[in-house]
Amino acid sequence: AQTHEKALFLELLNDLCGNIDNPIREGRGRPKKLLSDMVFCSALKVFTTFSLRRFISDMQIAKEKNYIENLADYSTVALYMENPEITPVLIDLIEMSARPLKAVETDFAVDSSGFGTSRFDRWFSFKYGKEIEKRVWIKAHLINGVKTHIVSGIKITKAYSHDTKEFPELVNATARTFEIKEVSADKAYSSRENVECVNSVGGIAFIPFKSNTTGKARGSKLWKKLHSFYMFNREEFLESYHKRSNAE
Repeated sequence: AQTHEKALFLELLNDLCGNIDNPIREGRGRPKKLLSDMVFCSALKVFTTFSLRRFISDMQIAKEKNYIENLADYSTVALYMENPEITPVLIDLIEMSARPLKAVETDFAVDSSGFGTSRFDRWFSFKYGKEIEKRVWIKAHLINGVKTHIVSGIKITKAYSHDTKEFPELVNATARTFEIKEVSADKAYSSRENVECVNSVGGIAFIPFKSNTTGKARGSKLWKKLHSFYMFNREEFLESYHKRSNAE
């Protein structure tokens, strides 16, 4: 698979982009590039890890193989990659790519990771009496299958978006396609709401409890039940919980 990775990637990406609805071209002026072409080129650019200028030859190869209809200037690809309108399209393609593994995956793991961008924030600090510069970060929250590592749901947020509140959206996105039996995550996701969310789609949440957790129900008998299981069957609990290592 690794010796044919790039060729297979091009074929699979072409299949996925074939499901994109291209807007009807209207009005005067130069027609816009096909959305499916621009999504294809954006994904291929990231896959190659090349700069936009060095990536042009890969785009020419894609054109020769009829994966894209028209070539585009590298600056055009850059503009589309910065366009927030293609974000939901990319998320749809990620979820679509996971569907063939519906019969394989039943256990999932949730995690998040920060990514530094090429942009910087600058401000003057009156406390320290100098200008401070800090790189702008974004955060990727995702849920993946623990057997094949396929990503079944993803959301991109600002750097300081709390993990807990993104958890239900990822679980519900996965439940639309997959049968969920287990969901494992670290203590950052520990809450009654998240435990109940997994239960509502037919699964069990394996999220370790914080040291100050009392296990009081507070309207959630499931929370109390899982806390007892965690306290008195720790080894069995951790066996399922450590599946979250696959998200790393």
